[in-house]
Parts: sequence; structure tokens; C-alpha cells
Amino acid sequence: DAMWYLNAGLPETQLGKNSMLKHLCDFLSRITPLGARHSSFGNRGRNETDWCMSRITNMRRVAVMCNDGEAMQNWLGTRQRMREGFKREAVPAISPWIDYFMPLYAEPPAPTKKANPNRLFALEGWVTVSSAPPSDCEAQKDAVSMTFACRPRGGYSHAFRSENGFDIHAYGETIAVGGGTTSNQSWFANHTMSHNTVLVNGMEQMAAKAQDAAYCGRVIAYEEGDNYVYWAGDATAAYGPTADLGRFVRHVLFVDSSYFVIYDDLQMAKGKKAGTFQWLYHILDPVPLEWDAKAARLTYTIGETNVTLQHVAQVSDLAMQNRRGKAGMVNPITGEDTTVSNKWAKGKSSKKLPEPIDAHHLWFSHKTPRRRMSYLAVVAPSKRSEARPVITPVSDTAVRVSFRGKETTISFGKDKADIAVDTEAVMP
Repeated sequence: DAMWYLNAGLPETQLGKNSMLKHLCDFLSRITPLGARHSSFGNRGRNETDWCMSRITNMRRVAVMCNDGEAMQNWLGTRQRMREGFKREAVPAISPWIDYFMPLYAEPPAPTKKANPNRLFALEGWVTVSSAPPSDCEAQKDAVSMTFACRPRGGYSHAFRSENGFDIHAYGETIAVGGGTTSNQSWFANHTMSHNTVLVNGMEQMAAKAQDAAYCGRVIAYEEGDNYVYWAGDATAAYGPTADLGRFVRHVLFVDSSYFVIYDDLQMAKGKKAGTFQWLYHILDPVPLEWDAKAARLTYTIGETNVTLQHVAQVSDLAMQNRRGKAGMVNPITGEDTTVSNKWAKGKSSKKLPEPIDAHHLWFSHKTPRRRMSYLAVVAPSKRSEARPVITPVSDTAVRVSFRGKETTISFGKDKADIAVDTEAVMP
């Protein structure tokens, strides 16, 4: 609001030339593409109408001030989403008079859609990918998207401890997302175990909580190819020295703008004992799950979206627990119970806690402690009307995916493949 008042009163300040305003609008439009039902990266991320109303209030104002057609497209798309999803003709929630006097200073720019729906925010530590422009409400109904975070600043205050975590949206549904209620009263939302990342011997990412680390994570590689987007996040520092962790690098491939292949390279610090690593995956919708333990394959359906999650590496030693609802808020290894904690009510006899969601909190772990290990998993959404992808293990570092008439082999080791990642070459 203050920027518009200043812009109106002192036009010579030329605030519209501030490139950071466009950058912020671009960032916000990408981390939650239109139609995303939930977001795991901050308080109230489960409330889609919250971020929609924020954009209704701010996107057009920035668009007019900065002549930003992409911000204008996001404003129009958000209004469409509010009409279709919530039957609301949304208007700015704060200082609506600004929108009445804006035409006296400038006309809204013509809306434009992002030429490239994929982007690395290197300094901030985010990667956003999508098969369609994130501000195109209609196109997003038929799109597949992921938001990934590995942030130098880590998660503190209203942000969560979830480096190398991700949200996935597909064909109008949010199919994998952490954070539980994302309530400001919930310890579970802040805790790493509520997110789609990894625990080390059950321990969470403590560095951001302690605020004594130089940085918590970094995106160390990013590349766009003809039929893929590849990136890698190094979240080793996020766990702090007490975890005895030597390496956690998550490599991700977005293949054919359709599915994700995730390879996690994990290692205990030199001279430290073997440990276990817990691979976490959260589904907020209480839908039926089918688990094939022999194939290490999980299938489920949300709305008209089918999802296949299949693990490939060392599956004979892999165990899966579905810690559903309230049970998922208790760490079975450390005993931490986030159902009875409240960060705003310490020492008080009355503690108001958010009601737990009947969500699926999936814990995958190898039974045998190891000094070094890896996870290789494919997350492949598809439409209910089409055949699910066929996922075939090649080795502990390679997998073959057959989908929509195309077969692609992906390798993170020495196997011959259509897409090969040299994991050692990207190490810092």
C-alpha cells in the first residue's frame, strides 16, 4: 500500500523501475501454480484462498506500477480460480481504493504468459518446474508441476525446516505435500518429519532451528535439456553437527514434462557409525493406498489423477510404514510427539492445538544401518483415463520408464541410459 501512495504522491521516485517487484511476483506465481490445493513451505500453506486473496490484492497493483504483463496474467488467472473453485468474485482485501485510483496514473498492461514455466532461483534456493505456464489457470488443469526448496537460509519463523523437500501438483490435484495443517500453532508443520525429505536416524534438520550454521542448503546444479529438467540440492548442512551426516544430495529429473525421478545420495560423516535414513512422503487426502511390497510400488488416486510411486534401489531391504493421521505426528525413532506441543502456549495449562489431518505420512527406510546408501524413486502421475506408467528397475542407480508410447532409461550411475547423470561431477 505504502508503495502505491508514494508512487502517486512522488511519481519522480519511479518505483515501477524496481526490478525486485517483478522478481517477487514471478517467484510467488511459480511456487504455487494456479490450482495448487496446498503448499508445504509456510504457515497457512494449506489455505489456498489465503495466497489467492494476497494475489488478488497485489498482483494487479504491481502489474500497473511496473508494466508487468506476467503479474497481470497471474491476477486474471487467480480471479478465474476463485470463481471456479470457490464461487467467489474476489476483490482486493486490503485498501481497495488503491485499485480505483490506479487508472489515473497508468493503464493495466496486456497479460502475458511465461515463455519458460521452469526456473531456478539460485540465490534463494528454489526450483520450480511445470508442463504449463504457472499463471495460466486453464492450462494448469492439465499440467504437472513441482516446487522444490533447498534454501541457504533454511526454515525458521513462518517457514519450515524442509530442505530438499518438494510439493507435486498434477492434473488439478496436489498429490504430494507436507506440513500437515501448516498451522501457526503446530510444531508438526515446522518439523522436518512432516515434509517430503529425509531424516537421519530419525533426526530432523536442526541447523535452521539452532540458527548457528553459515547456511542450510544450496541448489548445486541445474540444467534444462530437450526432454528433461535436472537439478540437485545439497542439504547436508541443514542437519547440523549432531546428526553425524556427511552427505545428503538429492538429484531430481523432470522427464518429458510428465514424471519425476529422484535419486538421493546419503552418507554418514567420516569416522561416524552406520545409520539409517528415513525417506518421507506425505499425502494429505485420505484416499485408499495400494502397496506392493515386493515391487516397492505404491499406487493411489486423487480425483481424476492416478499416482504411481515406485522405489528402485535396494528394495529387498526396504520397509514402509503408513503412519496415518495423529500417529504420523509422533517420531517412532526419537519419540518426539508433536501432537502435545504448542509453541505459543508453553507453560500454560490450556493448549489449543490444531486438529490432526487424516493424512498418509509414509516412512520408507532400509532395515540395515549403513554408512552410505541411496534411494532411487519415480513419482509418476497420470490421468485416470490413461494407462499408468510402467516402471522397471535396471539397477540400484538406474530405472526404465515406459509412458505414453515412449520408453526412457534414466541412470545416476554407470548404466547405459537415454538420460545419464554423473552424480560425482556435480558435487561441490
